[in-house]
Amino acid sequence: MNRRSLRRAAIGLLVGAGLVAVLLGLLFLVVRNLLVDQVGDANDNTLWGIAQVEVDLLRLIADAQLFAAGDAAMPLDLLRERSDVFYSRVNSAQTGDQGRFLAQLPQYPKVMGELRDYLVDVDRLISVDNPPPWAGTTIARRGFALLSGVHDFSLAATHFANESRTVQRRHILGLVEMLAAGFFVLLASVVAGI
Repeated sequence: MNRRSLRRAAIGLLVGAGLVAVLLGLLFLVVRNLLVDQVGDANDNTLWGIAQVEVDLLRLIADAQLFAAGDAAMPLDLLRERSDVFYSRVNSAQTGDQGRFLAQLPQYPKVMGELRDYLVDVDRLISVDNPPPWAGTTIARRGFALLSGVHDFSLAATHFANESRTVQRRHILGLVEMLAAGFFVLLASVVAGI
């Protein structure tokens, strides 16, 4: 082989090694971003948020029962505050990353629709100046009727998040294996060129 052929081969090897290195760098960035998502707390926040919907529904039910019983510890302003907190939790479950994640579940439209309707009714019952005590009973009864569906939805969201993370971990593992294989190809190319 003459010098010119060797020089072409060396340039070809360098270009090939450079392309492999660029592809490995891009693959590394993809793996890194997936790992950041995996370690990130977006799913954890979503699961915490839907669990809080259930917890705050229970709190609203309990406070509505106290209001219905005429308990002085639960005046109307505190019941309204509890309703506002619950409204905020439901709203968070419908918007942003949390809403996009939860909307993937088949139960989402039904559960969220029922919660929105419930909140409209709660607001109607306690927004008047002097609601009757039976308003608290109605709020508690309707809340109890929703509780099982909200609980099942929370469990389904947890299960879905776990499945999603398992799929993502498998995807990351495949990319890491590709990255390792590419590294060894690059290393073999460099060694062969020496």
